[in-house]
Amino acid sequence: MNRWIRLFALSLFAACAISLASAGALSTGERAKIHPDFLALIARTYPDVGGSGGSVSRLAKANALSAEEMYHAIVYTSDPGSVRAAGAAVNSVYPGFVTAQVTAAQVLALARLDVVRYIDRGAINYPSNDVSIPETARVLSREDF
Repeated sequence: MNRWIRLFALSLFAACAISLASAGALSTGERAKIHPDFLALIARTYPDVGGSGGSVSRLAKANALSAEEMYHAIVYTSDPGSVRAAGAAVNSVYPGFVTAQVTAAQVLALARLDVVRYIDRGAINYPSNDVSIPETARVLSREDF
């Protein structure tokens, strides 16, 4: 039994290595479609493919149940079906873009599609009450609730 498991693991590793080798390096056009922080993720995950740029720490991780890390992305495209076909988990569809959860491999696959214009990391927004508190002119107390 252990022999079959090791053989399966070895064949799976070989298949992954072959698929990455056939993927090749990113072209200039494909690189231009990817946000620098996603390029940093690709450089960390697939060093042979190439990439560099921003920081992986600025990417918003998705709470996914998969074994691979998934990240939130905005994919600017005219064909949301192609994004789904590439394996990305599409959250919402708008005219001209979709929001999705993607892995590093899916970012590579999306960058190679002609219908994808850009893959953006979006922004992480936090509430900022620096304007509202002075505008209310008073601090709420326990009696106000």
